[in-house]
Amino acid sequence: MKKLVFIFFIIVGIMLLLPEEANDPEVRLRIMANSNTQEDIEIKNQVKEQVTVFLTNILTEEKRVFEVINIIGNNILLLEAELNTSFSEEIDVRFTRHLFPVKSRNGIVTESRHYDTLLITINEGNGDNFWTTLFPNLFGATGEVEYRWFILEWFGRR
Repeated sequence: MKKLVFIFFIIVGIMLLLPEEANDPEVRLRIMANSNTQEDIEIKNQVKEQVTVFLTNILTEEKRVFEVINIIGNNILLLEAELNTSFSEEIDVRFTRHLFPVKSRNGIVTESRHYDTLLITINEGNGDNFWTTLFPNLFGATGEVEYRWFILEWFGRR
């Protein structure tokens, strides 16, 4: 029993020493076109432009992943209504965990795994997709991620 209590405290201690954003610091955007026809690809690009403006307006200076997730969650119905009003296609907007394949961007390879994702599907969603990072770098913009150490902040308050 003493060993189990000791192991429990070791695990909790390690978790407290990890940066808060270390577990899943990325939020993704994926827009899936209806098909690969030129017309559907153009609609996907127009949807992307409208989503970019919408998200840029609501995601201003958020530094933590949970803030981004909460803001997107609070505005998801508004975004879906805006898109369905602007386009004749049926557009489904949801926030989910979505599997992304291995990707390489600017010489940086990201592993294949499930990411928190704002998933936008146009009609059947059988066409090529657009994807980008919403957090930590809005639409892949360069910048530093702010990592905060819970244990250091906690001791700093004392």
